[in-house]
Parts: sequence; structure tokens; C-alpha cells
Amino acid sequence: MKLLQHSLVARIVASLLAITAMALISIVVTMTVAHDSRGDAGAINVAGSLRMNTYQIVAALQRYEQQPAAAQRARVEELMERLAARLVTPALTAALPGAEDHPLREQYRLLLERWNTALAPPVTRAISGGGLEVDTLRQTLDGLVGDIDAMVTLLEQNSESKIQLLSALQILFLALTAVVVAIALYDIRHNLVGPLRQLVVLAREAARRNLGYRTHLTGNDELALLGRTFDGMAAELATSYAELEEHVSRKKVELERSNRAMQVMHDGSRALYGGGNDFCASAAPMLRHLEQLLE
Repeated sequence: MKLLQHSLVARIVASLLAITAMALISIVVTMTVAHDSRGDAGAINVAGSLRMNTYQIVAALQRYEQQPAAAQRARVEELMERLAARLVTPALTAALPGAEDHPLREQYRLLLERWNTALAPPVTRAISGGGLEVDTLRQTLDGLVGDIDAMVTLLEQNSESKIQLLSALQILFLALTAVVVAIALYDIRHNLVGPLRQLVVLAREAARRNLGYRTHLTGNDELALLGRTFDGMAAELATSYAELEEHVSRKKVELERSNRAMQVMHDGSRALYGGGNDFCASAAPMLRHLEQLLE
């Protein structure tokens, strides 16, 4: 946490890692849900075909009732074996949830129980010569069709719930990504773009020998430290330039004073040589000028 507070680079890297992590998690979740939903359409088709298979058994029984031939009996047995095989086919059972108390699995157990106990034995007895009660079997088959319809509905609801879960997770990850991107852009704008602009202005003003500009950056990240360092360097350079200019001005004044003194001495020497024997009268003006010049 302290690293994020004191390092702009660490915050940017953390934002990129967070966005990448959420993208990867979103992809993994999407692939997982898609893998779990891969057999749902097949399971719905198989469950829907059970209804047709049930009606085919009813029709075959009616034909067997009208013409109890071996071919009609074989047809009924074939249809029964097909329905029993479809009830336990992996295309259907693989789509069932793993939880035993799930409504879809309970409905599947109810469907198996109805077929194995309430429907398959009477049909077997009927085609074995035990008497055929078509109306009773038709009612039982209608109940089986109702159970199949309920199972198809639960399969559709289960598939739709997976799609809704996937949509909700996608929206959640999209919102989280948008929040992270907004925070990163805000951080970059206020802690990267703004300080960089001030540092560029400081460099431009320093190139123009205007050492009075300051960034006044606050914070604990790299650019704030750089800004404070540049402000200190600019202040030191301004002080050094001021001292140098003062020194140059002082030297210039001393040089001008020395030049004037030399000029006075030169003029005085000429006056001495041209003033005759009165040395004091000739040297007095020169000494007064020197006194005034040298204070």
C-alpha cells in the first residue's frame, strides 16, 4: 500500500494488472459457463424426443391391440427400449446439476420412477398377454408426458439461468474495468500529465533564464519529488546568478574606478611635467581627484 502511495509507476502497473486480471477472469468464467452449457441444447432435444417416443408407444399399443402380431409386439418393445435408453443417455444425464436436491435432478428421478414402476411393467404385461387396458395406459403415458414437459421446462430454465449468470458476470467485470480505467485515467491526468506540463514549463523558463518559476508540486510520487528537486535547483541557480551578477557589478565598479584613477594619474603626470617648478600647485588637483575617486 505504501508503494502505491509513493510510486506513480506502481499505481499504473497495478491498474494494468487489475484490468488484465479482470479480463482473464471474465474469459475463464465465459469459457466455463459455455462449457457447462454445451450439452444443454442436446439435453433439451433428448427430453423433447421422449414425448414423441411416448406417443409412439401409445400408437404402437393401439395397433397391437387391433392386430396382436409379433411384428407389432417387437415394435412396442423397440420403442420401450429406445425410451429407456434415452432416459439414461449421457446427452441427458450430463446436463443434470451435481446437487442431489436440485429441482431438475428431482424431476429426473421422478421421471425414471414413473417409467420404471408405473409405465414399463404394465406395457410389458400387456404385450406379454396379460391384458391390455389402453385407457389406463394412455392416462399413465399422459402423466409421463407431463413429467417430461416439466423436465424440459426445468432444462430450459437451467440453461437460461446460466446465460443470465454469464450476462451478470460480464456486466460486473465491465463495470469493475470501467471503474479501474476511470481511476487510472484520473491518476494519470492529475499526477502525470499535470506535473509533466509544469516541469516542461519550468525547463522552458529556465532556458530563458527566468529562474523565478516554481512547480510547487505536492505528493510523494516520482514526479512530485522531481518537481521539488527542480524547484530547489532553480532557487539555488537564482541565488547563484544573483550573487554572480552582484560580484560582476562590484568588479565592474572597481574596474571603472581604477580606470578613472589611471586617467587622473595620467592627466596629473602630464600636469606635473608641464607645470614648471611649482610641484605642489601641479599635484594638488590630482590628489583631490584621487581622494574623491577612492573615497
